[in-house]
Amino acid sequence: MNFQSSGFIFGDADLVKQLCVNLLTNATRHTPCGTAVELTLSSDAEWVKLIVSANGLGIPAAERTKVFGRFYRPDKTLGLPGTGLGLSLVRAVADLHGGQIFLSDNRTGLVCTVSFPVAVGSSAFGA
Repeated sequence: MNFQSSGFIFGDADLVKQLCVNLLTNATRHTPCGTAVELTLSSDAEWVKLIVSANGLGIPAAERTKVFGRFYRPDKTLGLPGTGLGLSLVRAVADLHGGQIFLSDNRTGLVCTVSFPVAVGSSAFGA
């Protein structure tokens, strides 16, 4: 875990916790044993960002918008456990909180960034 800065969001704590569980479960499920999954929390004046980086199977660029659909699973994951609901729930929770999700490549896997708007009236840096 890497906490670069702190920030505040308004939202349902249980739903945000489930979002984190789903992201980390998905990342560890698709990452080889012994390979690290990195969780970073950062913020700026507008966004609190939860970033999960993994060196796993990755997701082809053409399939990145599809993985947030209910029950969608890329072909290369069909032999692995899962229902295809985890990332659709992540998208739903982010949407409910006015958030955004971005998938991007890292050298050997994928980075998922979920950004939540900073709570109005709070400092992005916890002051």
